[in-house]
Amino acid sequence: MKYFFITLCVAVSVFSLFTPDARAVSFKDIQILSRALSFIENGPTGDVNIGVVYDASAAEADEILSLVGTGIASGKIKLHAEKVSAKDAKSAQYPVLLFTAGTDTSQKAIFDAVNNKGIITVSMHDHCLNSSNCVMVVKSEPKVDIKVSSAAAETTGVSFGSAFRMMISEQ
Repeated sequence: MKYFFITLCVAVSVFSLFTPDARAVSFKDIQILSRALSFIENGPTGDVNIGVVYDASAAEADEILSLVGTGIASGKIKLHAEKVSAKDAKSAQYPVLLFTAGTDTSQKAIFDAVNNKGIITVSMHDHCLNSSNCVMVVKSEPKVDIKVSSAAAETTGVSFGSAFRMMISEQ
């Protein structure tokens, strides 16, 4: 665990300013997301079932469900995943919603509907963060890159520990 934390710190501190957004989600992305979620103060613990939000195409959502499999244990959580359509995400009862590619037009309405319920919105795609509809965007390629939207975090009441804040980029 110490080795992962040190590696994560070093990798994040040297991340590039531009990371291509059009790439497949990897197992490492999901592992880093799981670890990052465990750094949220008063965040989810134990078995955490996230809603993987998809719109017209469910291919990326299916890939994420395949990667998560029976669960990914990391830190103080074990991540599980279920697909949820963009239409149903506004009323979904997940502690975390993961926006896939292709949900850009639905993200604002979903974020507005869930932000006062303590639901954390995340993605692997920068558009979500740039529009302040995601609290966090996580990528593992070409380097570990964790970005947090200060505006979205404040709106949802999400805060991170000081050790984690040193490893992230805030916008």
